[in-house]
Amino acid sequence: SLGEMGKLEDAIKHFKKALDIDQDYDLANVSKKRAQELLRESKSKKQ
Repeated sequence: SLGEMGKLEDAIKHFKKALDIDQDYDLANVSKKRAQELLRESKSKKQ
């Protein structure tokens, strides 16, 4: 997956596209939120 490859920002873009197509797509919504959390954690560890 993009997240496993360290491409969290790209993963978030794809989840957002899925949500644009279908607002009620729960898996994309949950996955996007998780990717955003991981990205924040990753950035805070680098500081």
